Amino acid sequence: MTKDEVLRMNKYIMFLLKSSVFDINPPSFAPNNVDWRYIYQKSEEQNIVGLLYYSINKLAANNRPDTDIMTAFNTKMLATVTTCTKQYSEFTAVNRLMRDNGITFIGLKGCVVRNMYPVPELRTMGDFDVLVKETDLSKIREIFLERGYEIENDAYGIICKKGIVYWEIFTTIAEEFAINPEKWDKLYFSETTEMYGIACPVPTYFFLHLIIHTGKHLMGSGAGIRNFCDIALFLQKYKEEIDFNIVEEACKEQGYFKVYEYIMAVMKQFWDIELDMDISEKDIDLLFDYMLLYGIYGKHDNSVVSQLIKRKNENEGFVRKLFFPSVRVLENRYKYLKKYPFLLPIAWIHRFFSGIFRLKYSVKQMINDTGDASKFVEERRKWLNKLDLRDK
Repeated sequence: MTKDEVLRMNKYIMFLLKSSVFDINPPSFAPNNVDWRYIYQKSEEQNIVGLLYYSINKLAANNRPDTDIMTAFNTKMLATVTTCTKQYSEFTAVNRLMRDNGITFIGLKGCVVRNMYPVPELRTMGDFDVLVKETDLSKIREIFLERGYEIENDAYGIICKKGIVYWEIFTTIAEEFAINPEKWDKLYFSETTEMYGIACPVPTYFFLHLIIHTGKHLMGSGAGIRNFCDIALFLQKYKEEIDFNIVEEACKEQGYFKVYEYIMAVMKQFWDIELDMDISEKDIDLLFDYMLLYGIYGKHDNSVVSQLIKRKNENEGFVRKLFFPSVRVLENRYKYLKKYPFLLPIAWIHRFFSGIFRLKYSVKQMINDTGDASKFVEERRKWLNKLDLRDK
C-alpha cells in the first residue's frame, strides 16, 4: 500500500475503535477498497482484535470483511473473551484476599479501566499493575506463593506469574515519576478512591499515571493505540473530576508535557472530546501511524521494529532471528510458551502455517515489512525528539 492508503486504513481503524469503545454504531460508510488483511494484522499486533470485531460485526453485510478474515476475527475474539475472563477472575479473587488481610492494594491502568469498556472481556490484559506498601510485601509474597505463583524480584517491587496471569506489583511509583519520587509515592498512597470495587488513585492522579505511562513506553518498548482507548474512556467518564492544572504541571516536571499535548490533541480529533489543544492534524495522523507500527505493551517485546532497534548493528544472524524468533518475542502471541517454553519449535510451525494459510501472510510480505520497519527506526528517533523524550 502507498503511504496515503496506509493512512486511510489507519484512520478507519480508529473510527472502528471509537465505535467499539463508546458503544456507538460504526460509520455507515466504508473507505473504498478496505484492506481487511492489513486491518486484521494491525489489530493482532495491537491486541485489539476483539475490540475491532465488536464494531465490525455491526457493519452492514456488504461492508464486512470476506469470510476468512471474519472467521479469523471471530476466532480471536472468542479466545480473547476466554482468556480475559480467566485472568480477571483471578484478579478478583486476589483483590478480595488482599482486602481480607488488610493489605493496601491500589489498582493502576488496565485492571480498573477495562471495567469501563462496553464488553470488558474484549479489553486484553498483558498484566495487572498494582501499587502496595513495602511493609506489606512479605505477606503479599506469602499469598501469591500459596496460590501457586512464581515470583521474581524487580527493581520496583516483584513480578508474579502463574499460567496466563501476570502481576507487576510495585512498592513505588518511581518508574513513571523519576523526579521527586518520594513526593509522588506519598500522593499515590494517600489520594485514593474506589472504582469498580478496586482501590485506586483519585481521577486526577489515575489519569496522570495513564499519560506518563504512555510517554514512558513511547520512549522505550513502545505504546499502542489501546492506550488511546483507555485514555478516551477515562476522560469520557471522569473529565469533570480531573484537575488538568495538576496534570499539566506534573507532566512538565517529569518531562512529558509534549506527550500530554499530543495525546490530548488525539482525544480532540479522533474521539470528539472537547479540549483546548493546538496540534496540527498532520502531526496527529503521524503520531497515530507511529503507534500503529511501533505498538507493543509492557515488557512483552514482540515487534519487528523493536528487534531492529535492539539489533541495528548486529547483522549476523538477523534473518534467523526474524524467521525463528525467541520465546520472549513470541510468548505474547502464543500464550502456551509462557508456561511451556520448550514448545518454541511448535510455535514456529504455528506461526508459519497461521500466516500462510489463515491470513496468506507470505515470506515476501514479512521481508517487505521488515524493510519498512527498518526505515521506521529512523522515524522513531525523529518522534522521540519531537516528543522531548530522547534522553530520558
